Amino acid sequence: MAYDPGMKPPKRKQLAASEIETDLSRIQHLSQEHDDENWEFRSWLKQNAPDNIDGIVKALSQKYFALIDCTQCANCCRSLQTEFKKSELYTIAKTLGQSIKAFEKQFMSEGMVNPPCPMLDGKLCSIYENRPEVCRVVSAPRTTRIHNPTYGCD
Repeated sequence: MAYDPGMKPPKRKQLAASEIETDLSRIQHLSQEHDDENWEFRSWLKQNAPDNIDGIVKALSQKYFALIDCTQCANCCRSLQTEFKKSELYTIAKTLGQSIKAFEKQFMSEGMVNPPCPMLDGKLCSIYENRPEVCRVVSAPRTTRIHNPTYGCD
């Protein structure tokens, strides 16, 4: 389907928590399956986005993140690269009984902690009460440094 500048985005139904897909393989498959449709929507959005698009995306993100039980999902911790502050790296490395250099060598590349998070125990954070700032605000778009090119996050 060719891009039409006058095209309106499709109306979408509201999702319930039970309808939100959290299986990463399925999400990747759906992303690939709907690549053309997603590209068309992004193209339309670039031309027609309202001035408050960032606020709209943030509100929607917060609404749908609130429906997901992190202790049952843990996809962020399992799939996203994260950037921790040096003080946080020190605390995490110390918790693991390592030096920062050893931690960086084992768990990091290009200044980012590679997934899965080394503090993830099953689907739970083993240092939840002392988790890094990026983990505390991961549902707030564009306030953290996370990266996953497979799903278009950056």
